[in-house]
Amino acid sequence: MSIPLSPARKRLLSRIAPWLCVAIGAVLLYWGSLDFTLAQKTAGWARTGGRVRASSVESFRQAKDGTRYRPLVIYEYQVGTAILHGSRRSLADQQCRSEADAHAVVTRYPVGQDVTIFYNPFVPTEAVLELGSPWRPYGILGTGGVCMLAGLGLAVMTSRRSQTTRPAPERRKGRSA
Repeated sequence: MSIPLSPARKRLLSRIAPWLCVAIGAVLLYWGSLDFTLAQKTAGWARTGGRVRASSVESFRQAKDGTRYRPLVIYEYQVGTAILHGSRRSLADQQCRSEADAHAVVTRYPVGQDVTIFYNPFVPTEAVLELGSPWRPYGILGTGGVCMLAGLGLAVMTSRRSQTTRPAPERRKGRSA
């Protein structure tokens, strides 16, 4: 069942919706570029061997989204003579919506398993288990681009439609008595 809109509301909606799409697209493009930058940051990092010391799933509540799950993997690694500990899986660590997804991550990293650790050679305490985030930045950038292009397309279409449907101004005949 749809709610009928008055002509004035339709005009307002047709003017706002395209620019709302453009704004959402711009935010997604910005977010995607930040994510892409983080993923690229790890490209030149050094690698060393390490060992998983703890692996578990942590649950927490978010007001909007309900319960979320975070795979928690704690690992130990050595750089030079220093023994270091880390818990970041990647620079773009992600929460999971389902407990099963979080458990799928931690099962890849059982306690005692030898792992490869990637660390920043200038700040060795900055380390991750997984380089970059191969698909996520591209997905966000692609979605942002599509939203922005759709919004711009809608803006052009509605501006052309409003130009062609405007009634021509009436001409007054200049006869006076």
